[in-house]
Amino acid sequence: MNERHLLGLSGGRDSAALAVFMRQAYPELPIEYFFTDTGKELPEVDEFLSRLEGHLGKPIGGVNVFGGGLALYDATGEVIGGIGLSGDTSCADHNISWRLRHALVLDYVPAGVDPASGTDNIVYDIDGSGHSASGWGHPPCPPDPAAVIAIGEGLPTNFPVRTVTP
Repeated sequence: MNERHLLGLSGGRDSAALAVFMRQAYPELPIEYFFTDTGKELPEVDEFLSRLEGHLGKPIGGVNVFGGGLALYDATGEVIGGIGLSGDTSCADHNISWRLRHALVLDYVPAGVDPASGTDNIVYDIDGSGHSASGWGHPPCPPDPAAVIAIGEGLPTNFPVRTVTP
């Protein structure tokens, strides 16, 4: 079994201090660092991470979170890869990824981010103040937000995820 050591950085001092401590206390560990870019970071955060990268002596990988990417699961529910599309709105990219994963028969989702559905479908639950009830909501995309929501909500019915076989 390959073992990986990942350390997520928030862009703040506490996670940076942990990264520096781990590098100093456990220099033999091949730690991989990552930062989840919300796209709303202040320039100071980028500058700080760049300086931290120099101190750690390793690049800080990035995760850009938006609709359009899904994990690929085999019949046992193991992640065997991922699919990510970019070329339209993130909503359309997600819908296409979902359909393609279904056509490839790599949609044995053991449990998704949405406990209500048990899938990893996109969730449109952002209210008028910008708050997501689930904590992982996505805003509907133009040109017709109501149609976009209907398509997304219909994916689990029209292209259902498959059941993991024990």
